[in-house]
Amino acid sequence: MLSTTTLALRTPDVLRIAMESKGRSTRWLAARSGCSPARVAQLANGQSPATSASTAVAMAVALEVDVATLFVFPDGAALRRLGLIS
Repeated sequence: MLSTTTLALRTPDVLRIAMESKGRSTRWLAARSGCSPARVAQLANGQSPATSASTAVAMAVALEVDVATLFVFPDGAALRRLGLIS
């Protein structure tokens, strides 16, 4: 199931750069990702290194980037759970 997989943010910088390049705020990304602005801020400032796959995918979609640009997939099993490979 998508929500049970945790994905690690590549670096806080990649999230901040993606947000800045689109001119998007923490509040904007949070509203479109279904999480709190505090959660986005924790990721963007390095206080939290990972988030649920569902939030990671929602962030990537909102920012119009590939999820793998922002997050690291832990292994092939995670990709299978996400339905990205069989």
